[in-house]
Amino acid sequence: MGKILKTVAMVAGFAALVVATGGTALFGAGILGAAGTATLFGLSAATLTLVSLGAGIAATLLTPAPKAPQTQLSRLNVGLDPTTPRKVVFGTTAMPLDIRYHESSGTNQEYVDYIIALAAHKVTSIDELWFEEKKVWSAASGINLSYVGYLTVTTRTEGTSANYISINGGGNWGSTRRLTGCAYLYIRIKRTGNGKKAESPLASGLPSRVTVVGNGALLYDPRKDSTVAGGSGTHRATDQTTWGAYTSADDTDNPALQLLWWLLGWKINSKLSVGCGVPYTRIDMASFITAANLCDENVTLAVGGTQKRYRTSGTASDADGRMEIINNFLLSMNGTLRDNGGKLKLTVMKNDLADYTLQLDESAMLGDFDWQQTGGLTENYNVARGRFVDPSNNSLYQMVDYPEVGLTSPDGVERVLSVDLYYVEDGRRAQRIAKQVLQRNQYRGVFSTVFNAKALGCQVGDVILLSIEALGFVSKPFRVISQEIRFDGQVPMALIEENAAIYAWDTSDAAPLTVTAPTTYDPLNNPLVLGIDVAGTTANYSAVVDDIGTKPQDNATVGAPSGTSVGGRSADTIAATIKTDGVVNTNKVITDSITNNAVTVPVYAYTAATINITSYQTIQSVSITTSGSAVKIDFCFLLLANTSGCAFRLTRNGTDVLPATVLGGGTGGIVSFTLGDAPSAGTYTYALLAQASGSPPTNIAFAFARSLFVQEIKK
Repeated sequence: MGKILKTVAMVAGFAALVVATGGTALFGAGILGAAGTATLFGLSAATLTLVSLGAGIAATLLTPAPKAPQTQLSRLNVGLDPTTPRKVVFGTTAMPLDIRYHESSGTNQEYVDYIIALAAHKVTSIDELWFEEKKVWSAASGINLSYVGYLTVTTRTEGTSANYISINGGGNWGSTRRLTGCAYLYIRIKRTGNGKKAESPLASGLPSRVTVVGNGALLYDPRKDSTVAGGSGTHRATDQTTWGAYTSADDTDNPALQLLWWLLGWKINSKLSVGCGVPYTRIDMASFITAANLCDENVTLAVGGTQKRYRTSGTASDADGRMEIINNFLLSMNGTLRDNGGKLKLTVMKNDLADYTLQLDESAMLGDFDWQQTGGLTENYNVARGRFVDPSNNSLYQMVDYPEVGLTSPDGVERVLSVDLYYVEDGRRAQRIAKQVLQRNQYRGVFSTVFNAKALGCQVGDVILLSIEALGFVSKPFRVISQEIRFDGQVPMALIEENAAIYAWDTSDAAPLTVTAPTTYDPLNNPLVLGIDVAGTTANYSAVVDDIGTKPQDNATVGAPSGTSVGGRSADTIAATIKTDGVVNTNKVITDSITNNAVTVPVYAYTAATINITSYQTIQSVSITTSGSAVKIDFCFLLLANTSGCAFRLTRNGTDVLPATVLGGGTGGIVSFTLGDAPSAGTYTYALLAQASGSPPTNIAFAFARSLFVQEIKK
C-alpha cells in the first residue's frame, strides 16, 4: 500500500537530530539528483518518504552532546598545515589561524613575513591581534607601543585581485597569490632590536599563542528580504553581495541567522566554498524569521538588566560533520530542525503549550498504545554543568565552567549531565540553556499509537492535549515528534510529554566565574636576552686574560700615580701641562703640532623624508671650505628600488668623485659608502645624486633617511 511519511528531527535538551536518509548523506554531494531533480536528504521531493521514528525516539533524547568543532579547540595557536580544511567564522570571536606562507629577509634574516588565513569566506571585520595575554594591535588604535618598529599588521576581509599583498617585491608572494574570497592577515615582524640586536620583543619569532579577534560571516537575514513573506529590504538569498546589513549590531551573533548561513553556504566564484549548499527553495524562510525574532527577545537577569535570549559565536571547518555543526547551533538556542513538506523548518522551542492544535483521547485511537515512561534513576540526571567560551580579555576565548544548575535528587544521589556549549560566549546564557536541558530530562515519556484521521489535524512539532483514562491523563500536553500519514486514513504518531517547567526562566542565574587576570610576560625578560645585554655592558676585569701582553695595569682607568709612565712620558710631566681646573696650559704643550694637525669642523646634512626617484636628481648635498688637505666623505641612505634597479653617484662641483654605481632590480635596504677626495684649497659643494634605472627611466625608486658627512682631515 502506498504511503507518505512525515518525521521530525528535533533537539530538545540533547535530543539528537535524527533523519533517515535512505543511505544518502545529509547535506552531502547529493542535494541534486543525477537527472537534476531537486532532492532533499537524498530523496526526490515528489516521493519524499522519511521513515517514522515511532516510540524509538525516546532512546535518542539523551544521546551524547554534539562534538566540539575541531577548529574551536585549535584556533588559539598559529600553525602551518598544508592539509588543513577550510574554515568558517560566525559572530564576534577568536578566528582560526592557518599560516599559508612565510618568508625571512634582511641582512641577518631579521624580518619574517607571514600570511595567515582566517576564513574561507568574506568576514565583517578583523579587529584585534594578541600575542599571549597582550594585545599588540587593534584596528582602532594600531600597534601597541612596546611593538612599534617590530610589528606591522595588514588585514584583508576578502582577498581580491585589487588588494593583493606583495612581500619583498612579490618574487614569491605577489599578484598571483591573493587568497581570492578568503579573509587573511599579513604580519611582518622584526626579530632584532632597533638599538641592540637582542632587544626585540619578537626575537624568537611569533609566540606559541596567538589570538585574532574579528567579526565573522556576513549573514543573510530573511527579515530584510522583501521577496520573503514577512520580510522587507534588499537582502536576497541568491545574492551574497546583499548580505551583511543588520538591524542591530549584534545580529551577526543571532544563531538562527548563522544556522541559515551554514545551510545556504558561501560561494567563491560561483562555487561552494563552505557550508551545506542547500537550495534556498528547500528552506522554510518564514520559520527562520520567527526563530530569529525569538533569539532576539530580551530576558531579565537576576542582577538586573536584560540580554538577548540566544546569541552564538564560533568556528567550523570542512573537517567537521555538517550535522555536528547544525546540532551545536540547535543546542545553543534550544531549537529543532525538521522536514516540513519538503522544506527545512527551524523552531526555537518556547512555552507554546497554551497554543495546542488538537485534543485527542481513546476514541481517536485504533488499537493498543505504548507508553514509555521516564527511565530509571540512573538516567534521571539532576545536575547539569559544563563549559562555555569566555571571551573576556583574561580568558581570551578559552573554555571555562559556568555555575552548575540542579534539582533535588529523589534518592539523594547526584547524577551529573555534562553540557558543554561550544558556541555560547556568556555564562548566564549558558546556565539558561543548561537548565532547559536538565528540565527536559525530567520529562522524557513517549506515547505512541495509531490514530484515526482526526490526527491529520496536527503536524510534527505541534502541541496536542491527550486524555487517556487508563493512564490518568487529563488534557496532558504532548508534542508530536513523528507522524506517518497513510492513504487508508490511519495515522501512527509518537508524542513526547511536555511541561511548562522546561521553559521556565525565573532570573535565578548565578554570576559566572571570573577568570583571574593573567601575569603578562615581557619577552624582553627572556634570560637569553638579558644575558646578552649584560655581557655587552659589563666585564669582570680581574678575570680578563692578558694573552698578548697588552693588558693595561689594574686600576689604570682610576688614575696615574706619581712616577708611573703614561705614553712614554712620566705622569708628573703630563700633569704639569694641565691646570687644576682641567684646562690645558698652552705654554706647557707644543701648540704648533696642534695647529698643524687639528681636524676641521665637519659638515653634515640629514633628511628623513622619502623622495621619489626617476631621472638623476640630488637627494642630499653639503658645502665645505678646505685648506687643501684630504677630505673624508661618508654617505648613507635607505633605498627601495623597483624591478629595474637604481643608479647613484657622488659629485664635487658637478664633477664625479664616485662614478655612477648601479644596484640591481628589486634592491632594498641600506646604501652606505665611505671614500676620500683630495681637492685643492677652496670651497666645494658635494652632491649625492640617484636615478631609477631605465633609459629613459620608466620606473620609480624611493630613498629616505638620507645623510651626507664631509670632513677635512687636517687644516
